[in-house]
Amino acid sequence: STQKSVYSSQDHSNASYVRNPSFLIQSNYAEALTCASPWNSRQENLRAGTAITPRHVVLSAHFALSIGDTIRFVTSGNVVVTRTIVQTSVLTYQQGNTDGLVVLLDSDLPSSITPCKIFPSNYDTYLPAGAHHLSHNAFRIPLITLNKQEQCSITDFRTVNMPPPTTYPVLLWRPPELADRLAFWADAVVGGSGNPLFATINSELWLVSTFYTNRSGPFYGRMVPELNSTISSLDALQGVSTGYTVTEGDLSAYTTY
Repeated sequence: STQKSVYSSQDHSNASYVRNPSFLIQSNYAEALTCASPWNSRQENLRAGTAITPRHVVLSAHFALSIGDTIRFVTSGNVVVTRTIVQTSVLTYQQGNTDGLVVLLDSDLPSSITPCKIFPSNYDTYLPAGAHHLSHNAFRIPLITLNKQEQCSITDFRTVNMPPPTTYPVLLWRPPELADRLAFWADAVVGGSGNPLFATINSELWLVSTFYTNRSGPFYGRMVPELNSTISSLDALQGVSTGYTVTEGDLSAYTTY
């Protein structure tokens, strides 16, 4: 129980946040954790946002923030950084909308806030033969998720559904099978939409999905071109040229199968 909370204390009214030194991945991932926002002016700890560039944040489209809302991030040294949302756009995939929402901030986040990378679509190239959601000769990829109280849960990557052209790629996940992971698992609750699911790679967090239901959400790895196109469109609407694109994680140092 002492390892599940990102913060040992959160005071939204006074914008005071103290990171929990006992958090499950705090020591190695303190900088990477700064991409996850704990608060916004619309609904405090609900409507979670995750920084994917120094100027752009991804949320859930069905639990969105709006132009004029402010959003907070917290450095690894507990310094609060606040920005205002100036443009928003639902992420589209081929012929339809997804549950992803990308927003543009009024200015860049400082270097003390680390945007997350995107978990790549070619992940299965690096899984041993037979290591898929229907096979038990290899356990699933563990993902770390955050909830509306900024507590973590461990869940297992299940599979990615590639739907017809009118919809979008969806990640499915499920409770872990390994006992040490299961000890950290908790099902999502109402109000958690938009919270991130990360793969932990070395000392980085790579965004895999955000909560749409308690067991599914958009798989961003197969929507990198769409993410970049949305970023460009947001910049154009605001009359700025940030030059930012998302960074897709690189697994090439690992063994391919």
